[in-house]
Amino acid sequence: NFSNQSLHINASGIVILQSGATMLGVGNPCSSGTCSTGGNLNITSDTLLITGLIVSRGGNQSANGISPGNGGVIRLTARLINITTNVTTEPGDACKDTRYRGGSGVIDINSSILFINGTVSVKHNGGTCAVALTGGDIFINATNFTFGGKLNAEGGNANSNTLCDSNPNGAKGNGGVINISVGSNFVISGNLTAAAGQVGDDDHLPRRDG
Repeated sequence: NFSNQSLHINASGIVILQSGATMLGVGNPCSSGTCSTGGNLNITSDTLLITGLIVSRGGNQSANGISPGNGGVIRLTARLINITTNVTTEPGDACKDTRYRGGSGVIDINSSILFINGTVSVKHNGGTCAVALTGGDIFINATNFTFGGKLNAEGGNANSNTLCDSNPNGAKGNGGVINISVGSNFVISGNLTAAAGQVGDDDHLPRRDG
């Protein structure tokens, strides 16, 4: 658990996140000000095998007129990385009638030999009665990259005034950034998306960055 803090793991050998295990970093919820950012995680090793879940999530908002927490930063560095499940950073929920939203976070992956057959996601999760914001950022730097999973930096979905009668002007968020640098071999059979969020029933505002 790396909630409300930064966790650094530095190992010379193999780090394994086993199936069924979860590394979770959640910001504190709040009823005033801005909620806490999701935890930051930095793993450095020779070999990193991820078959469990890694999630950094901002704190939830519990009152009007404040911002949920942003997603945190997840940084993975190893000679060989194999991701078969989900690595996610996302904002907390805006559960009240408000235009405020937290922002998505950043996932930064650096490896000589990289396999991604799971999902790496910085999607903005939209939410009730809120202007959706831009998706987060994914940075990948690898010498050899075999990709058969999903990279997701979608913007948040717009709202409908059937949900938000007192604040009907939700707007979809722009897509975030997916930046991939490969030095030698790139084998791709997976899906990448950094699209804007979906239009709501009453989306009459333009896309809006966050």
